[in-house]
Amino acid sequence: MKKNIKGFAAAAMLLAAMAVCFGCSSADSDKVPTPYDEYNLEECIRLADYSGYKYEMPEISVTEEEIDQHVQVLLKEETTYDEIRTGTVKDGDKIHISYTADCEGERVFTNEGYAVTMGKGYLSEELEAALLGQDVGAAVETSTKIPEDFSMNPTLAGKEVVYTITIEFIYDEHIPVLDEKFVQNTSEYKTVGEYRESVRRLIIEEKMEDMLDEQFETVWTKMVNESEVLEYPEGALDTERLYFYSSYSAQLPADAEQAEVEKLCEEFAKESVKQKLVLYAIAEAEDLVPTVKEYKAELNEYLAEMDFTEETFEETYSVSIYEYAIANDWISDYLYGEAAELLMGEER
Repeated sequence: MKKNIKGFAAAAMLLAAMAVCFGCSSADSDKVPTPYDEYNLEECIRLADYSGYKYEMPEISVTEEEIDQHVQVLLKEETTYDEIRTGTVKDGDKIHISYTADCEGERVFTNEGYAVTMGKGYLSEELEAALLGQDVGAAVETSTKIPEDFSMNPTLAGKEVVYTITIEFIYDEHIPVLDEKFVQNTSEYKTVGEYRESVRRLIIEEKMEDMLDEQFETVWTKMVNESEVLEYPEGALDTERLYFYSSYSAQLPADAEQAEVEKLCEEFAKESVKQKLVLYAIAEAEDLVPTVKEYKAELNEYLAEMDFTEETFEETYSVSIYEYAIANDWISDYLYGEAAELLMGEER
């Protein structure tokens, strides 16, 4: 389950509204409630025949160059640094600086320390020029004019800002080499060959996942297009219309005609409802909806990935992970995964 835990503060407010819509099952043997439980899906959607929707995974190859590139990324993640507090700053150096910035005699910025690599465009040309050749430990004073279109702080636009930058140290980077010592210290493997083989398997898994995701999108689009809506549930349309206006209407051109906005809203609502009718109709036909016990087990696996337990989650957010998942319709994502296995003939 790929989720981002966010917006917990809003969860409690959502729970009551969602419960009114479809209730919250509590018995472990009960099926997890879904937003479309209240509709007779047979009267709403005629599913396409998906019995032949199978996918045979093509052979996946991995080149030595791909393995080398992936290994370099892994080595970079294990990079260590020494702090060099002597010498002068050169182009390409990664340095640690702190600074203050004053405008018209008032302090406007303070940064107590961060890393920046010279020559990478992280600093303006004027600031980089002022730091190049300076000794570590020096406090360099320089000034720059803020652009007229500086949106981060319009009060400074077009004004002169004086920076006092302290060069605290230079990072001396140590990227490890791929040898048996590195392999044994950072992995379960003993030899470089075993390590590279594990990287090859990892790349194959990533490619397989990407291919399956891409193929499922194609198969799912075919499934939705070939299914026929018999009747749109008005309550479901209202939910999607509200979502469109709250999420997308502000992104439309300011001069958009109301009729055009309403047309886009209706198209969005109908397409969203059709996809969900297809999803929940397949789930109903194939008995894909999990029991409360099964779904809670799935959620607990997800919590473990996020370093939570069921208890610590509830202590932190005053709502159970199960209630939060129901309120935010995580069951849809779960069912898309189940539908992918069914339609693709592959374990996801």
